[in-house]
Amino acid sequence: MSTANGIGFTTYDADNDIQPNVNCAVAHSGAWWHSDCGNTNLNGDYSFDDGYGVKWIVDKNGNTMRENIMKFKCV
Repeated sequence: MSTANGIGFTTYDADNDIQPNVNCAVAHSGAWWHSDCGNTNLNGDYSFDDGYGVKWIVDKNGNTMRENIMKFKCV
């Protein structure tokens, strides 16, 4: 998630990503700390269409995931 450092949370009605003409939350069906609309989106819709939906950049093939769990730890 290092690409999201300093990026505001983007929703359909609050475009805080760095793309000038695209709202990444609208384009990828999910609010997130979008930087360039392409690396990570754990709030997207489940989709069979590669690149759209729940995704994490570690999957080099662009496949989407069926589910995810986010855990936070205070340090």
